[in-house]
Amino acid sequence: MEAELIALATANDEANWLRDLLNEIFCWEKPIPPILIHCDSTAAIGRVNNRYYNDPLTKALARDRVWNTSRGMGLKPIEYSRSYLLEHPLQNSPIIDELYAALQGEEVDTGDEINMDDNVTPFAKAGFLSRLSFWWSNPLLKKGKDKILEDKEIPKLRQTDQAETCYFRFMEQLSKQKEKGTPNPPILSTIFFWQWKAILVSGFFALIKVLTLATSPMLLKAFIEVAQGKETFKYEGYAITAESLSQRQWYFQTRVIGLQVRSLLSVAIYKKQLRLSNAAMTIYSPAEITNYVTVDAYRIGEFPYWFHQIWTTPLQICLAILIIYYSIGLATIAALIVIILIALGNYPIAKLHHKHQTNLSGAQGRRLKAITETLTNMKILKLHAWENHFKNVIESLRRNESNYLSAVLSIKGYGVVLFWSSTTLVSIVTFWACYFLKIPLNYSN
Repeated sequence: MEAELIALATANDEANWLRDLLNEIFCWEKPIPPILIHCDSTAAIGRVNNRYYNDPLTKALARDRVWNTSRGMGLKPIEYSRSYLLEHPLQNSPIIDELYAALQGEEVDTGDEINMDDNVTPFAKAGFLSRLSFWWSNPLLKKGKDKILEDKEIPKLRQTDQAETCYFRFMEQLSKQKEKGTPNPPILSTIFFWQWKAILVSGFFALIKVLTLATSPMLLKAFIEVAQGKETFKYEGYAITAESLSQRQWYFQTRVIGLQVRSLLSVAIYKKQLRLSNAAMTIYSPAEITNYVTVDAYRIGEFPYWFHQIWTTPLQICLAILIIYYSIGLATIAALIVIILIALGNYPIAKLHHKHQTNLSGAQGRRLKAITETLTNMKILKLHAWENHFKNVIESLRRNESNYLSAVLSIKGYGVVLFWSSTTLVSIVTFWACYFLKIPLNYSN
């Protein structure tokens, strides 16, 4: 009898806690009576391995799985609800509705939940061919063609791409790295081990794109020979289709990786900011923390796209040189010299761009810091009539930032001109080399 009374008291305490949670956080209009709820989810679905719970980083993931599994069975595991709802107070209003209905003895209406699931992007359930051809995006494009889309019509991200999921998976990978004996694993290597499968898939598409792109001159030569009646032309359509699909999949896969990494870093920076002490807040200003999210996290999110350029660009250059040598012979040396000179000329441009970009980030940080301090101490400024002085200071910081921004855009323009003029310069020098070396030129080469 004593055990039953203890269980009754425990369940009553849990019901009281849940009632207080609903009243304080979600401000229900009518009070909730402290009725008894009892749900032995441990006996229903089994407790997760105790050793698994010892790790605080993976404990949250295990608790989430227990919570979702028990909800799917129609259970309301109160022993897990306290920590789960405190960490997800605003994202789980349907769950709160279920618990509220259970407290009142009402039937749970899951219609809203079904609508939420239906509003998830079709990419989450798309098949192989649909993902390959981006067929899953057609309903949204068709709807956007007919009318202006509203916020409720924009599909939500799949669970894998949401910031909270990305953060938990990263922390799980970080915990695995620590279990292997690395006390402070590098963030970059942890992200790589977390995303290595997606990186390999995008690298595979990048390789196909480079190989099919390199065959384009050979296909053009074969097409000309077909026009001259020398050879039968085959497989051009397959190569062009493979190049187009692989290029788009390469871009899309790397953008998805970048989105997940950027979401992870934004959540990590936000959680770290909440734990900063007063002494740390004097070192890291709000402007610096804002730059971490808006600039640094964005640039790291762009890195997966440029990562494959590290090895695809040299491979593409080597294949291009081989194809040119196959077509015009020794005149390739002149083209190679021009390519090397263009690469050397691009180095100082890239260095200047990095320098001005760093100065621009610093100028943005100083301006944001000045604006934040001005807004924080606005009463003091009004009291002493210092508005014009601080206005002039902020305008001066903005002019300084504008100068750096102008320099960054100018350097970027020089790089674009050099990039797009490189093909013309290589072609001109190659033709002159063929002329002096008496190499015959025809339509095919």
